[in-house]
Amino acid sequence: MLVNAVGPVTPSPFWKNQVEFPDDPFRSSSNPFGGQALPGWIKFSILLDDPATVYFQDSQQYAFHYDFASELLDPFIGMTREQFDAVTLNAEG
Repeated sequence: MLVNAVGPVTPSPFWKNQVEFPDDPFRSSSNPFGGQALPGWIKFSILLDDPATVYFQDSQQYAFHYDFASELLDPFIGMTREQFDAVTLNAEG
């Protein structure tokens, strides 16, 4: 997820800036749709006003970007899903 946002992000045990794939505890290896396990992934966000910083989310705790960002990434805290989608899914203009 790449997003234009302004402001600092408060530290949390549910995000970090570096991971060690494939053995990182933030890695999700389950298949949310059932069936055989997938190879695994770690979701992340990059705020376009600070593109050098990656926010890897605990993919075991937060399966979706919206839940993670609306609870832990300060520029998005408290946003409704519609507000979040409006600022993250479409480029301005």
